[in-house]
Amino acid sequence: MPKKPLPPFKTDEEEARWFAEHDGELDQFFGDPVKVEQPLAERLGLPPKKEASQAISLRLQPSDIERAKRLATKKGIGYQTLLKMIIHEALEREDASA
Repeated sequence: MPKKPLPPFKTDEEEARWFAEHDGELDQFFGDPVKVEQPLAERLGLPPKKEASQAISLRLQPSDIERAKRLATKKGIGYQTLLKMIIHEALEREDASA
């Protein structure tokens, strides 16, 4: 399929709006997606991606959230990252003792 030229954009907002409005027809502008036998990261010798995260909803006491935020700030990381690390470590300990 021959490619169409992209229209000129005056602002980033205008470009973002155009892409949002033309989402279903982008192959006309970029051609068919390239089929690659080997992922780019693998071809470049980069380590494989970590397992994708899954979003969950978890209710915690507000005091525990504040405590996690305080501890995370001391470590220079986000509190959600800290909570994920703590859960992961606890699961590893439980597996080891089971």
